[in-house]
Amino acid sequence: MENSGDADVQELQQNCAEAYALARAACESARTKAELDLAAGKQQDAFKVYRSAVAAREALTGI
Repeated sequence: MENSGDADVQELQQNCAEAYALARAACESARTKAELDLAAGKQQDAFKVYRSAVAAREALTGI
């Protein structure tokens, strides 16, 4: 049976990956520098949280 903490972290990773993809699409469709800066910031934030989730999953699973 899967550890519920691990399942939560996996879900967080998936959500972050989706947020990153949405932010990337926003970067590609940005029409102004302000829109690009905002989308790029969101993309960076999503990536940072994803990396934290990876570290948490590694700590939970011992991998």
